[in-house]
This record gives sequence, C-alpha cells and structure tokens, in this order.
Amino acid sequence: MSETPNARRLHITGLGLQFAGLRALDDVGFTVEPGELRALIGPNGAGKSSLLNCLSGVYRPSAGTISYGDTVLNGMQPHRIAGLGIARVFQNVELFDKLSVRQNVLLGRHLAMRTGVLAGMAWYGRAAREEREQREKVLHYLEYCGLADIAETTVENLSYGVKKRVEYARALAMEPTLMLLDEPVAGMNESESVEMADLVRSMHQDLGISIVVVEHDMRFVMSLAERVAVLDFGRLIADDVPQTVINDPAVRRAYLGEHAA
Repeated sequence: MSETPNARRLHITGLGLQFAGLRALDDVGFTVEPGELRALIGPNGAGKSSLLNCLSGVYRPSAGTISYGDTVLNGMQPHRIAGLGIARVFQNVELFDKLSVRQNVLLGRHLAMRTGVLAGMAWYGRAAREEREQREKVLHYLEYCGLADIAETTVENLSYGVKKRVEYARALAMEPTLMLLDEPVAGMNESESVEMADLVRSMHQDLGISIVVVEHDMRFVMSLAERVAVLDFGRLIADDVPQTVINDPAVRRAYLGEHAA
C-alpha cells in the first residue's frame, strides 16, 4: 500500500460535544495515520455519527481539537473541509435520483471546476469544454467502481447496493486523501456486503486513501480495519488492533452485551 501524495495525519485530542446538557462526546482522542484504515465501533447512541459530524464540519465541537496535518478543522465549514481532501459517504443514500450515474459522479468534481458543474451539464460556452475534460476523469472512477456500463442509467432505476457504489464513485471523484464512511453495508444483503468490502479494501490498498469507517457488522470491520476505536456513551473505551479489541472485556460488555469475565 502506498499513501496518496497529499495524505496527512488526522489527530483528534480531548474532543467534546454537548447538546443542551447532553454530553455526546467526552474527551475522545485518537490518531489516524496517513494511509491507515481505522474502524470506529460502539453500541447505538455511543457517539459514532456525532464524531463523524465533527470531523466533516456538520457539528462544532464544544471542546478539544481536530487537526488534519497542520490544519485545525474546528469551526471550519463543511465545503472547506472537503476542499482539504476529506470526503464523507453518509449511511443513507444521498443522490439525485433523476440524474444519470455519470451526472451524479460528475458532481464530485465540482471543487475542481472553475465554471461550475451545473453549468457544465447545461452544455454551453467554456463550461461545456471543461465539462468534457471532467467527463474523461469521471470515466476512470466509474470503471473503478464497476459502473461504466450503466453510466447513462438514471439513478432511480438502480438497486440500493448499486446506488451505494455510485456514492463511492462520486466521493472518489473528489480525489480525497481521507474518506469517512458511515455504515457502508447497512441495509445490504450478503453478496452486496462482500462487494462493498472489496471496494473499500481496494480504495485503501490500491489508492492509499486513509479511511475511517463506522460499522456495526463485525465481520466487515474485522476483515478490513488495521486498528479499531470503540466508543461507549461518548467515551473512548478501547483503541487497538482488531483481535485485541474484540477480546477486551470492556468492549464485550459495552458492544456485545456480554458480562466481563
């Protein structure tokens, strides 16, 4: 595995988040090294999605610091964080159903387009020329995600599993150095889950993208992650290699509902 050229270290220290007295995150801290695949697990309500929301700029932490390389992300708008090379794929499908697969993936190129992606779709002037150039780049991501043959298919006609791959192609079109994946196999059948695991693994190994993945499917997590962080009631209770984490009595008690030995 090789790092992407601009991969940076993600460092989280003392992170806190409160909502009207409710403490969603409490003194959370860990590091994701460039090119690392890190899993974040925990029971429902543990604070996993809240943490991703802080990393992507949706929430502003009430304490602590998030830095990506030398850049502090606290208080930064989501579009500026995306501009640093941090892409997020949400649990629920967030696509434009009336647009084609190609058009949805082209939206991932908007940060690189000077004339605007929507103007390019309208096909006029300089925007049309730039859109043609971006189409060539988009084709690479369509092929990488196994979508080239359905590039002109309207998204509303696709299965759930294929729609998720469209989302990943769109995220890759941003040319990210860090991807935040929120429950990538939720709602998928077994064959779709295997395909998604293969795609995430190739993004990590072939492209060297740093990945933080939130997921409840333990087989998925243990087959992919290099390190696993565990949250419970907003606090970090474990952070280690998968085999050590899965055998930790505190993790079994919190996440798997087992009694400590």
